[in-house]
Amino acid sequence: MPTFDDLKRAQSEGVITAEQFDKISKYLEQERGQISLQAAEEAPRFFRSFNDIFIGIGVIIFSIALIVIAYQVDRPGYSFAVAAGCIWLMAEWMTGYLKINFPSIILNSFFTIFCFISALQFI
Repeated sequence: MPTFDDLKRAQSEGVITAEQFDKISKYLEQERGQISLQAAEEAPRFFRSFNDIFIGIGVIIFSIALIVIAYQVDRPGYSFAVAAGCIWLMAEWMTGYLKINFPSIILNSFFTIFCFISALQFI
């Protein structure tokens, strides 16, 4: 994409006329305005593909397994705190590195549940 300086240099070297410079600069300003409006209106996608659903199901199965294991341990309060830490690390990885939304929402829900259950165990 040519910049304003590129167009000015082309006009000074005689490649384009002053009239062409004005038309091109007005056109590029209009295009940039439309592009920024499109970017502002674009909503984040909930699912990128059907794989996100499978990953979400796997996250649910893993989280239920963590709940079952945490209740089997002698001190479930600490187990749920550790499980919440595992869920947090998974959420960091899936949200930050993989950038998938649906499993991140599921992980957020389970993190809240694990923290709540852990807090109840300590009361």
